[in-house]
Parts: sequence; structure tokens; C-alpha cells
Amino acid sequence: MLKMNKIILFFLLLIHVDSFASKEELKKIFDNGNIAYQKADYTTAIDNYKSIINKGYSNSQVYFNLGNSYFKLKDFPNSILYYEKAYKLNSSDGDIRHNLKLANKNITDKIEPIPDFFMKRLWLDLVFSQKIDSWAILSLVALFLALLLFILFFLSGNPSLKKTGFYSAFLFLFLSLLTYALAWQQENFLNENNNAIIFESSLTVKSAPDEKSTALFVIHEGTKVIITETLGEWNKVKLENGNMGWIKSKTFQII
Repeated sequence: MLKMNKIILFFLLLIHVDSFASKEELKKIFDNGNIAYQKADYTTAIDNYKSIINKGYSNSQVYFNLGNSYFKLKDFPNSILYYEKAYKLNSSDGDIRHNLKLANKNITDKIEPIPDFFMKRLWLDLVFSQKIDSWAILSLVALFLALLLFILFFLSGNPSLKKTGFYSAFLFLFLSLLTYALAWQQENFLNENNNAIIFESSLTVKSAPDEKSTALFVIHEGTKVIITETLGEWNKVKLENGNMGWIKSKTFQII
């Protein structure tokens, strides 16, 4: 069953809103979208949620509610697109993962992804176990403690304290660098624009960026692809099962 959109105080989730008036305006639009959704007026709900995005403000909750609205209209490509956008911003949300999985069951292509290397999967799980701000705060705290311990090392006349301060300082310095790397890795992932959703009912993937090139295979709307190269209006894409080929830019939307 589709998990419902959450009714929450939207202004707590707004990003980069500069004035109280802006918060109130966007909260009103968000509330209107939720009311329309509850009344099963999904088109109006979509219009409200999209108007928030068009004003330059968005977060995982807006995308999640958009995905739910499109799902109710059985527009699964758009549903998957916005669930993916929500997941990109909040990969730890179980409702997003559940609804994305449910939407993918309603599309034609059932592509089995190549399993990630074990260590890569562990690293990504660690990267997204905390939000960027949390990793950044931890990095600063660890750096501050490392500096204090270095000061202890230089000022203390006690050999035991100097030794403890020296090794502890390097430990916290390592933790500071590690948490900084985790924040940096997550930031890079969120800024990537190389994933897309197909919006053609049936699309032939070509062997080269040319209409006359060999047809390799066919994919359908709602399928997720990874863009690996762009040449004019053509894009080389990779599917999660490793298959690759060329398609035109007008056939997909970037996540």
C-alpha cells in the first residue's frame, strides 16, 4: 500500500527562505496541496507542490508528496522521478524507499541491478547514515578537540599526559578528516546530475549517436538510466544491469 504524505509544519523544512513572509506564503501553498491531496484532487495538489519548486524552494517532503500525487493518477514515470528526487535528498526515509519500490513495480522494465562491491556498499551506507550538516559539525568538533589535545601535548610537563595528548590529538584529527570526507562525498552525490528517468512509452537504444546506427535494445517509460557521456542532442546511458547505448536528450528528465 502507498504510504501517505506526511502533514507537518512545512516551514521547519524550508531551505534558504529569507523572510517570515516567504515562509508563510510557502507554508500556505504546501497546506493547500495537502488539503487537495486529502480530497483526492491530485491535479490541484500537484499544481501547489510544483509552484513551491518553481519559486526556487524544494526539499524531500515536497518531492515525496508530488510523487504520491502522480502515483494516485497512475502517472508512474513522474511518480518515480519525484520519489527519486526525494530519495536523493533523504535516503534514510523508509516511506520514500517503500513508495519508490512500489512505483517501480508498475513499469514495464524490471531491470536487476548489478550488485555493488561489498566495500563500496558499506562506504555509501556510512556516507548517508548522517546528514551533511551532522558530518560537518562532527568534523569541526573533532578538529577543535584535536587542537586542544595538541596544546596539552606542548604545554604539559607530565610525560604521561604529553603522550596521551599526542596520540589522542592525532586520533581526533583523523576523525575530523574522516567526517569531512563523508560530508564531501555526500555533497558530491547530491550535486550529481547524471541520473535520469525515461519519459518515452517505448524507446530504442542505439549503438552510436546516430539514428541510422544499430538498435541495441528497447526500454520504456519510468526506467532509470545513468548518463555517462553527452554529444550534442545524444547521450550515452547505462542501465543498472550494465547495458549501455545512446538516446536523445528529449527522451528523459534528469533526477
